[in-house]
Amino acid sequence: MALCSVCMARPHRVRHAPPPTEDVMNAAAMPGGKVVIFTGLKKCVHTEEELAAVIGHEISHVLLRHSAEQMGSTALMNYFFFLLALLGLPVNELTLLLGDLTWQRPNSRLHEKEADAVGVLLCAKAGYNPAAAVRVFERMAGEELKRSKGVTVPGFLSTHPAFPERIALLKREVEKVRPLYEASKEAAFFSFT
Repeated sequence: MALCSVCMARPHRVRHAPPPTEDVMNAAAMPGGKVVIFTGLKKCVHTEEELAAVIGHEISHVLLRHSAEQMGSTALMNYFFFLLALLGLPVNELTLLLGDLTWQRPNSRLHEKEADAVGVLLCAKAGYNPAAAVRVFERMAGEELKRSKGVTVPGFLSTHPAFPERIALLKREVEKVRPLYEASKEAAFFSFT
């Protein structure tokens, strides 16, 4: 797959991992560059370009060092809680929950938006249609709506942006990188003629 050739980091290892149930529609980037794709994504990923969009998103997390940022953010929050305890202020489940809702989850949603934007850029540079990411997330939104029977989690409780927000962001990013995609198609054509 050409997607890894546009990455500046070392080669990424992609594995197919069966989750505990077939319903898990997810993929994940692990520290060290490993990418895990759960089999439940088969419902939403139907083409090579769509798989490239998923892998591009996950590789973006690695390139942007999101797991390192997350660990640093957690350490910073733990230091804050330690200071509260030193000052004799209560550090309990409520304090931890507030830290999670006001610090960790918003940062997680920001990381997802960044990975969405960089993921479509990687796809475009590698010659994959970046609009494939939009198709994947539209299908995921439909599957999630069916699974949840129309009940949605409030945005502030989620670690990921809501699907409508995410799809709108992806559509804007796809338009920004479309010239790169067109140029990569032309470059590929001329390299084989």
